[in-house]
Amino acid sequence: MNTRIMEGRWNRLRGEVQDRWGQLTSDDIDRIEGNIDRLTGILQERYGYGRERAEEEVARFLDELEEGGSPIMQIAMITAAAITVLLAASLFISRRMHRRMTLIGRMRRRLGMIR
Repeated sequence: MNTRIMEGRWNRLRGEVQDRWGQLTSDDIDRIEGNIDRLTGILQERYGYGRERAEEEVARFLDELEEGGSPIMQIAMITAAAITVLLAASLFISRRMHRRMTLIGRMRRRLGMIR
């Protein structure tokens, strides 16, 4: 992910950056403004990383974003998909049960079991 793309997505990435590096303050996040070099520099300040380590951390973070987001985001997406499937299955089962109960009621009326 290049600098421009990160800057373009910054409003969405702010929370992920803060989750990833909890020692960053809101002021730090504001100062970064989506700039990779600023993020690298601030990681050096807050975490005491050398330049190379900070660059590796940022590169790993960006790679994860390109692969589909952070592990937490991936788990959230999988969970949302699973909930959607469960809701669809629940609706399907509910409709089938309603149809069967309706059929049973009709059959009981025909057999004179219910008036």
